[in-house]
Formats: sequence, C-alpha cells, structure tokens
Amino acid sequence: MKRIGTIITLTVILIAFIFGIRYIYLKDQKDPVVYETQKSFRYTILKKTVATGSIVPNEEVLIKPNISGIIDQIFVEAGDYVKSGDLLAMVKVVPNVSSLNSAKNNINSVSTQVETAKLAFQNQESIYNRQKGLFEKGVISANEFDNAQLSYNQSLQRYKQEQAISNFVALEKTSLIVFSIYGVPIVTLWGVTHPFLGFAPFGQQYKNSLMVDIEKFPLIPTSVYGNKYPENYEDAIKTIAPIDVVNKVLTLVKS
Repeated sequence: MKRIGTIITLTVILIAFIFGIRYIYLKDQKDPVVYETQKSFRYTILKKTVATGSIVPNEEVLIKPNISGIIDQIFVEAGDYVKSGDLLAMVKVVPNVSSLNSAKNNINSVSTQVETAKLAFQNQESIYNRQKGLFEKGVISANEFDNAQLSYNQSLQRYKQEQAISNFVALEKTSLIVFSIYGVPIVTLWGVTHPFLGFAPFGQQYKNSLMVDIEKFPLIPTSVYGNKYPENYEDAIKTIAPIDVVNKVLTLVKS
C-alpha cells in the first residue's frame, strides 16, 4: 500500500515536470516585444475648428425712412465711416392710384367749400343791397344796416380765403403730382424740412431741390412737416437767394 502511494506521487511530479517544460518551451517560441522610440523635438500645435455665429456690434443704430419706397441708390458700404448729415441712400417713391385719388378728393372737397362760400357771399350780398336801400329810405335803423354790412364783409372775407386755399391746394397737391408723373422738371424750396423726408416731387432730381445753408442752420431738418423749429430758425428759408432760384429755373428751361 505504501509502495502504491509512492508510485502515484512520483507520477504526479513527472506529469507536472513535463507540463512545466512544455510551458517554458512554448513561451520561448513567442516573438519578442519591440518598442518603437522617437527623438523628442519642439513645434507649435495648431488646432482648428469650425463654428457658426454672427458678428454683433457693440453699438447699432437702426435707420428707418419716414416713407415707403424703393431704394434707388446706396452711397455707402458696410464698414464705411459716416457722420450725421451724410447721404446714405436714395429712396424712390412710387406714387399709386390711391395717392392720385386722394389728391383729387382734396381738390373736390376744397372746390365744394369754395362754392359754398360763394353762395353764402351772394346771399349776403343780396341781403346787404336790400338793407342798404331800406336804410337809405329810412325804413330800418343804422344798427340793422351795420349788422347786414358786417355779415356781408365776413362772407366776402371767407369767400376770398376759400379761393386762396383752393389755389394753394391745387398747386401743392395735384399739380406737383401730375407734373412729376409726366416728367416735368420742378424746382422746390425747402426751409426747415428736407426733401428726403418724403414730400419731394416724385421722380425729380435732387439738384432741383434748393435748401437753406446747412452750416448756418445745422439742426435742419427740424421736423417732417416744417411746422416745428427752434428759435431763430423761422427765417432759415431766406438764405436761399432769389437769384439762385431764377438761375435754376433758367437752367431747366434751357436744358
């Protein structure tokens, strides 16, 4: 029994020895590990990337025209330096049918007012003549005649005012629009306002607009309609010399 245990022990040791020899043999058959080496050097690392976004200025001024139209010319480019008063762009105003109809309606309304004032004047004139005859005959008192004369004078004054307004509106509204549409040159004078604010005749050249001396009146335009202006600006339009107006008209006539 003791002999069998010895044989088993020796057999296990032999098998272990054989496996150890095989393991060492197989390990020696593997290729050796080769490490690659490089020499150190110094250079600049450049790392680029692509990003989306927009450039936002520190201060931005939004420019809006007071009229609607088509931008005809642009006199500046992005990045240009501009100062107050510089001409940036030219807006071409295109009149439409509604503008013409509005002008015609204005004329018709003023004409109606003139006719009404004329009828009132004729009625007061008839009453005045009748009262005058009665007063000369001593039928009515002087007070009644004075009232009739006052009403006559007031109706006459209103009739003349309506006629003056009618003539002004006809020239200011309708004539300018019609002349502009047919390409008739128009010379305009500008006081404390400016043609770029939307009231210049359509299709007219900028050089036909005579304006005041900007160096003497740097705050111009002071308002869109020319009804508001600072002190000492009420006579700004007088800086446009009459001879300049005459020369401009003669130039257009000869051209």
